[in-house]
Amino acid sequence: MASLNTALGLMGILVFVVAFQMALVLAIFLMTRSLSRSFWWAWLLSALAVWAMDVNVINLGRPADFSILFFTLELVLIFRAQKTRNVKYLYWLPLLFLVWANFHIQFVYGLVLPGLFAAVKSVEHLVTRQGPTEQDWADESQALRPAVLWAIFAACLAATLVNPYTVGLYRVIFELTQSTYVYGVITEFLAPNFRKAPHYVQVLLLVAAFFAMGRRKIDPYKVALLTVTSLLSFRSVRDVWFACIPAAAIIAWSVGRKETEGDGSEQDTRGLHLLPVLAGAALLIVLSAVDSGVSNRTLFQTVQNSYPVDAVRFIQKHHFPGPLYNNFNWGGFLIGNLPDYPVSIDGRTNLYGDDYLQQAIETILGAPTNDYALNQANLVLLPSGVPLCDRLQTLPQFKLVYRDNTATVFVRNP
Repeated sequence: MASLNTALGLMGILVFVVAFQMALVLAIFLMTRSLSRSFWWAWLLSALAVWAMDVNVINLGRPADFSILFFTLELVLIFRAQKTRNVKYLYWLPLLFLVWANFHIQFVYGLVLPGLFAAVKSVEHLVTRQGPTEQDWADESQALRPAVLWAIFAACLAATLVNPYTVGLYRVIFELTQSTYVYGVITEFLAPNFRKAPHYVQVLLLVAAFFAMGRRKIDPYKVALLTVTSLLSFRSVRDVWFACIPAAAIIAWSVGRKETEGDGSEQDTRGLHLLPVLAGAALLIVLSAVDSGVSNRTLFQTVQNSYPVDAVRFIQKHHFPGPLYNNFNWGGFLIGNLPDYPVSIDGRTNLYGDDYLQQAIETILGAPTNDYALNQANLVLLPSGVPLCDRLQTLPQFKLVYRDNTATVFVRNP
């Protein structure tokens, strides 16, 4: 991302986002295509899954995107191993988690799949062990053995420890699970409110997946998978992909026709068919960007309307003394653009804790709280129009030194 930004400016980031979005949709399409053996089912299910995921909420161009991509690849490997009864597909999972754990913390969602697979197979093994027939033993010799599956799960778990923080990564996960306040105030952490079309598509996709499993012999793993992912994903709109992708995969599996000897030629030409489709999609995106006048200049204007670009330049020019007090949404931007001023808060919610975050938000909203960070600050940078700006103008301790449509800057009086 940094290299693209250096070479192409803000256009480099846009190129990355568009390319990644195409890769993500392509991965979901290929997954549903391999399971359904039908182009039209794959087209429909991938379109519904992407719509239901509402990727605009996820904001492609963040490390969370890799979790969605790696999760899709993981799902393909597990479904393929289950279908072919070949454990070799699962040998790729530890390598996948080795990379995944160094990209994004939601690798822990991916650990649910092999762990649940091993648990379900263990229960099946205990049930079928009661009076097995000769055919049962023959099938068992070819099946995925629980001991092997648990060993693969342990290897996946061990692979996630190969990172700069080793077990410290799980401490962060534990801290995040203890947080509750963020799920009521941060937009992407809120549960679906069914005020948008994708929220209804999510529910319909899940209902269709549960219904579709009745077309074939009930698969305990797929039932357990869809149940667990449904329960976990509806906690926040950012995580609905965790249920939408398995739902699309299960529907594709349920409607898929059996593979035959004559299917090989179709598989051989499938890649050739995709090339003109991808080229056409890329051409449409480029033409749309040209028609919309997308350029580094227009992209910078978009950034300038959302972030305190001019206010940061003003602070850099006058070298005001710190510490700095800022709002939650601008924390990451200020870390990169005002490195000499440690931020008072940013998006690392587990670092600050619920109490600190709640106090910061209440202070921004103008509540008369005894905010330690504000009391210590010599420099305050806030969005113009927030209630705290009006409050600071009435306090003799602070002086207004800069204001535009985006940001307002206060300094503490001597």
